[in-house]
Amino acid sequence: MAEVGNSLKLVSCNIEGDRHLPEVVAFVKRETPDIVCFQEVYQENVQNLSQKFGMYSYFFPMMKIEKPNAMNFSLHGLWGITIFSRLKPSKVDCFCYTGRKDNIPVFDDTNPNSPNRVLVWVELEKNSSVIRIATTHFTWSPKGQTTSLQLEKFTILNSKLSAIGDLVLCGDFNAPRGKEIWSLLSAKYQDHIPPEVTTTIDPKLHRAGDIQYVVDALFSTPEYEVTSVKVVSGVSDHMGIVGTVSLYSSAPGAEKR
Repeated sequence: MAEVGNSLKLVSCNIEGDRHLPEVVAFVKRETPDIVCFQEVYQENVQNLSQKFGMYSYFFPMMKIEKPNAMNFSLHGLWGITIFSRLKPSKVDCFCYTGRKDNIPVFDDTNPNSPNRVLVWVELEKNSSVIRIATTHFTWSPKGQTTSLQLEKFTILNSKLSAIGDLVLCGDFNAPRGKEIWSLLSAKYQDHIPPEVTTTIDPKLHRAGDIQYVVDALFSTPEYEVTSVKVVSGVSDHMGIVGTVSLYSSAPGAEKR
Protein backbone atom coordinates (compact mmCIF):
# COMPACT_ATOMS: atom_id res chain seq x y z
CA MET A 1 0.00 0.00 0.00
CA ALA A 2 1.07 3.58 -0.60
CA GLU A 3 1.57 5.73 2.48
CA VAL A 4 -1.46 7.82 3.37
CA GLY A 5 -0.76 11.55 3.15
CA ASN A 6 2.31 11.15 0.97
CA SER A 7 0.58 11.54 -2.37
CA LEU A 8 1.01 14.32 -4.92
CA LYS A 9 -1.44 15.32 -7.63
CA LEU A 10 0.31 15.77 -10.97
CA VAL A 11 -0.70 17.54 -14.16
CA SER A 12 1.17 17.32 -17.48
CA CYS A 13 0.35 19.09 -20.73
CA ASN A 14 1.88 20.41 -23.93
CA ILE A 15 0.37 23.91 -23.82
CA GLU A 16 1.40 25.14 -27.32
CA GLY A 17 3.05 28.37 -26.26
CA ASP A 18 0.64 31.23 -25.58
CA ARG A 19 -2.29 30.02 -27.68
CA HIS A 20 -4.44 28.60 -24.90
CA LEU A 21 -3.31 30.37 -21.73
CA PRO A 22 -6.80 31.16 -20.33
CA GLU A 23 -7.81 27.51 -20.77
CA VAL A 24 -4.51 26.31 -19.30
CA VAL A 25 -4.89 28.51 -16.22
CA ALA A 26 -8.51 27.43 -15.72
CA PHE A 27 -7.47 23.77 -16.04
CA VAL A 28 -4.78 24.05 -13.37
CA LYS A 29 -6.99 26.02 -10.99
CA ARG A 30 -9.75 23.46 -11.43
CA GLU A 31 -7.48 20.46 -10.80
CA THR A 32 -5.44 22.06 -7.95
CA PRO A 33 -2.34 19.89 -8.53
CA ASP A 34 0.79 19.79 -6.39
CA ILE A 35 3.09 19.63 -9.40
CA VAL A 36 2.66 20.73 -13.02
CA CYS A 37 4.84 19.67 -15.96
CA PHE A 38 4.34 21.81 -19.07
CA GLN A 39 5.93 21.48 -22.47
CA GLU A 40 6.06 24.27 -25.10
CA VAL A 41 6.20 27.18 -22.66
CA TYR A 42 7.49 30.69 -23.36
CA GLN A 43 9.84 31.85 -20.63
CA GLU A 44 8.15 35.25 -20.61
CA ASN A 45 4.89 33.61 -19.43
CA VAL A 46 6.43 31.59 -16.60
CA GLN A 47 6.41 34.24 -13.86
CA ASN A 48 2.79 35.17 -14.50
CA LEU A 49 1.72 31.51 -14.51
CA SER A 50 3.71 30.87 -11.35
CA GLN A 51 1.90 33.71 -9.60
CA LYS A 52 -1.52 32.56 -10.81
CA PHE A 53 -0.82 28.99 -9.66
CA GLY A 54 0.85 29.98 -6.39
CA MET A 55 3.78 27.69 -7.19
CA TYR A 56 7.55 27.66 -7.51
CA SER A 57 8.66 27.53 -11.16
CA TYR A 58 11.65 26.06 -12.99
CA PHE A 59 12.13 26.81 -16.70
CA PHE A 60 14.49 24.98 -19.06
CA PRO A 61 14.91 26.38 -22.59
CA MET A 62 14.91 24.25 -25.73
CA MET A 63 14.92 26.93 -28.43
CA LYS A 64 14.36 30.61 -29.25
CA ILE A 65 11.51 31.79 -31.46
CA GLU A 66 12.74 35.04 -32.96
CA LYS A 67 11.62 35.15 -36.58
CA PRO A 68 8.34 34.70 -38.48
CA ASN A 69 7.58 31.03 -39.01
CA ALA A 70 5.16 28.75 -40.80
CA MET A 71 3.71 27.60 -37.46
CA ASN A 72 2.73 31.19 -36.62
CA PHE A 73 4.36 30.89 -33.20
CA SER A 74 4.65 34.24 -31.41
CA LEU A 75 8.09 35.84 -31.53
CA HIS A 76 8.59 35.75 -27.78
CA GLY A 77 12.05 34.23 -27.54
CA LEU A 78 12.94 31.37 -25.22
CA TRP A 79 10.62 28.36 -25.25
CA GLY A 80 10.93 25.07 -23.41
CA ILE A 81 9.81 22.98 -20.45
CA THR A 82 8.58 24.31 -17.12
CA ILE A 83 7.89 22.54 -13.85
CA PHE A 84 5.65 24.29 -11.33
CA SER A 85 5.48 22.94 -7.78
CA ARG A 86 3.65 23.83 -4.57
CA LEU A 87 6.49 22.25 -2.62
CA LYS A 88 10.00 23.60 -3.01
CA PRO A 89 12.01 20.73 -4.55
CA SER A 90 15.00 19.36 -2.68
CA LYS A 91 16.61 18.78 -6.09
CA VAL A 92 16.11 20.16 -9.61
CA ASP A 93 18.16 18.82 -12.51
CA CYS A 94 18.27 18.79 -16.30
CA PHE A 95 19.92 16.55 -18.89
CA CYS A 96 20.26 17.65 -22.52
CA TYR A 97 20.05 14.62 -24.84
CA THR A 98 19.94 16.67 -28.04
CA GLY A 99 22.10 19.77 -28.40
CA ARG A 100 23.90 21.60 -25.59
CA LYS A 101 22.57 23.58 -22.64
CA ASP A 102 24.92 26.47 -23.44
CA ASN A 103 23.77 26.73 -27.06
CA ILE A 104 20.04 27.38 -27.46
CA PRO A 105 19.11 27.19 -31.16
CA VAL A 106 16.77 29.50 -33.03
CA PHE A 107 13.63 27.69 -34.19
CA ASP A 108 13.82 26.52 -37.80
CA ASP A 109 10.32 25.88 -39.13
CA THR A 110 11.70 23.61 -41.85
CA ASN A 111 13.04 21.23 -39.19
CA PRO A 112 10.76 20.23 -36.29
CA ASN A 113 13.81 18.72 -34.60
CA SER A 114 15.79 21.96 -34.56
CA PRO A 115 15.18 22.46 -30.79
CA ASN A 116 17.36 21.01 -28.08
CA ARG A 117 15.71 18.14 -26.19
CA VAL A 118 15.92 17.97 -22.42
CA LEU A 119 14.92 15.68 -19.58
CA VAL A 120 14.03 17.62 -16.44
CA TRP A 121 13.42 16.12 -13.02
CA VAL A 122 12.70 17.25 -9.48
CA GLU A 123 12.69 15.57 -6.09
CA LEU A 124 9.89 16.56 -3.73
CA GLU A 125 9.75 15.73 -0.04
CA LYS A 126 6.26 14.92 1.27
CA ASN A 127 6.18 13.86 4.91
CA SER A 128 8.50 10.83 5.01
CA SER A 129 8.74 10.30 1.25
CA VAL A 130 10.88 11.70 -1.55
CA ILE A 131 9.00 11.59 -4.85
CA ARG A 132 10.90 12.03 -8.10
CA ILE A 133 9.04 13.48 -11.10
CA ALA A 134 10.62 13.73 -14.57
CA THR A 135 9.34 15.23 -17.80
CA THR A 136 10.46 15.66 -21.40
CA HIS A 137 9.37 16.69 -24.89
CA PHE A 138 10.80 13.96 -27.07
CA THR A 139 12.09 13.95 -30.64
CA TRP A 140 9.46 14.59 -33.32
CA SER A 141 8.61 12.21 -36.17
CA PRO A 142 6.28 12.53 -39.18
CA LYS A 143 2.88 10.83 -39.05
CA GLY A 144 3.69 9.05 -35.81
CA GLN A 145 6.23 6.76 -37.44
CA THR A 146 9.34 5.63 -35.56
CA THR A 147 12.50 7.10 -37.07
CA SER A 148 16.19 6.30 -36.79
CA LEU A 149 16.70 9.68 -35.11
CA GLN A 150 14.11 8.82 -32.45
CA LEU A 151 15.79 5.48 -31.78
CA GLU A 152 19.18 7.17 -31.53
CA LYS A 153 17.91 9.78 -29.08
CA PHE A 154 15.94 7.22 -27.10
CA THR A 155 19.11 5.24 -26.45
CA ILE A 156 20.68 8.33 -24.88
CA LEU A 157 17.55 9.26 -22.95
CA ASN A 158 16.97 5.71 -21.74
CA SER A 159 20.49 5.44 -20.38
CA LYS A 160 20.00 8.61 -18.34
CA LEU A 161 16.62 7.46 -17.07
CA SER A 162 18.19 4.23 -15.83
CA ALA A 163 20.90 6.19 -14.04
CA ILE A 164 18.34 8.40 -12.28
CA GLY A 165 16.48 5.41 -10.83
CA ASP A 166 12.93 5.26 -9.51
CA LEU A 167 10.66 7.96 -10.93
CA VAL A 168 7.41 9.07 -12.47
CA LEU A 169 7.89 10.11 -16.10
CA CYS A 170 5.49 12.32 -18.04
CA GLY A 171 5.48 14.54 -21.11
CA ASP A 172 4.92 14.69 -24.85
CA PHE A 173 6.79 11.81 -26.48
CA ASN A 174 5.88 12.44 -30.13
CA ALA A 175 5.72 8.64 -30.37
CA PRO A 176 2.27 7.02 -30.34
CA ARG A 177 1.30 4.17 -28.09
CA GLY A 178 1.65 0.96 -30.09
CA LYS A 179 4.78 2.17 -31.89
CA GLU A 180 8.35 1.18 -31.04
CA ILE A 181 9.40 4.04 -28.73
CA TRP A 182 6.30 3.77 -26.57
CA SER A 183 6.64 -0.02 -26.49
CA LEU A 184 10.24 0.30 -25.28
CA LEU A 185 9.08 2.62 -22.51
CA SER A 186 6.15 0.43 -21.48
CA ALA A 187 8.45 -2.61 -21.35
CA LYS A 188 10.57 -0.75 -18.80
CA TYR A 189 7.92 1.25 -16.93
CA GLN A 190 4.27 0.94 -15.97
CA ASP A 191 2.01 2.74 -18.45
CA HIS A 192 -0.69 4.61 -16.55
CA ILE A 193 -2.62 6.13 -19.45
CA PRO A 194 -5.94 4.23 -19.32
CA PRO A 195 -6.21 1.57 -22.05
CA GLU A 196 -9.52 2.96 -23.27
CA VAL A 197 -7.86 6.28 -24.19
CA THR A 198 -7.31 6.31 -27.97
CA THR A 199 -5.79 9.77 -28.39
CA THR A 200 -4.24 12.60 -26.39
CA ILE A 201 -4.50 14.98 -29.36
CA ASP A 202 -7.44 17.37 -28.99
CA PRO A 203 -9.42 17.11 -32.26
CA LYS A 204 -10.97 20.55 -31.81
CA LEU A 205 -7.72 22.40 -31.06
CA HIS A 206 -4.95 20.59 -32.95
CA ARG A 207 -4.15 21.83 -36.45
CA ALA A 208 -4.12 18.21 -37.72
CA GLY A 209 -7.66 17.57 -36.49
CA ASP A 210 -8.78 14.19 -35.20
CA ILE A 211 -5.65 12.05 -35.22
CA GLN A 212 -5.77 8.99 -33.01
CA TYR A 213 -2.38 9.17 -31.31
CA VAL A 214 -1.69 8.65 -27.62
CA VAL A 215 1.60 10.56 -27.41
CA ASP A 216 1.31 12.20 -23.98
CA ALA A 217 2.53 9.79 -21.34
CA LEU A 218 2.45 8.97 -17.66
CA PHE A 219 4.89 6.19 -16.78
CA SER A 220 6.43 5.07 -13.50
CA THR A 221 8.78 2.55 -11.98
CA PRO A 222 7.13 -0.10 -9.74
CA GLU A 223 7.94 1.85 -6.57
CA TYR A 224 5.09 4.24 -7.35
CA GLU A 225 1.35 3.93 -7.18
CA VAL A 226 -0.37 6.14 -9.76
CA THR A 227 -4.13 6.45 -9.44
CA SER A 228 -7.10 8.56 -10.57
CA VAL A 229 -5.54 9.05 -14.01
CA LYS A 230 -7.61 10.95 -16.53
CA VAL A 231 -7.16 12.73 -19.85
CA VAL A 232 -8.75 16.18 -20.13
CA SER A 233 -9.74 17.89 -23.39
CA GLY A 234 -10.28 21.59 -24.05
CA VAL A 235 -6.95 22.66 -22.56
CA SER A 236 -4.54 22.86 -25.52
CA ASP A 237 -3.90 21.12 -28.82
CA HIS A 238 -2.74 18.23 -26.61
CA MET A 239 -4.99 16.98 -23.83
CA GLY A 240 -4.01 17.41 -20.22
CA ILE A 241 -2.90 14.38 -18.20
CA VAL A 242 -3.91 14.19 -14.52
CA GLY A 243 -2.94 11.60 -11.91
CA THR A 244 -2.20 11.09 -8.23
CA VAL A 245 1.28 9.79 -7.40
CA SER A 246 2.55 8.15 -4.21
CA LEU A 247 5.35 5.84 -3.15
CA TYR A 248 4.57 2.37 -1.88
CA SER A 249 5.58 2.21 1.79
CA SER A 250 8.14 -0.54 1.09
CA ALA A 251 9.90 1.45 -1.65
CA PRO A 252 13.43 2.76 -0.97
CA GLY A 253 12.34 6.35 -1.56
CA ALA A 254 9.62 6.07 1.08
CA GLU A 255 12.36 7.02 3.53
CA LYS A 256 14.09 10.32 2.81
CA ARG A 257 17.15 9.89 0.61
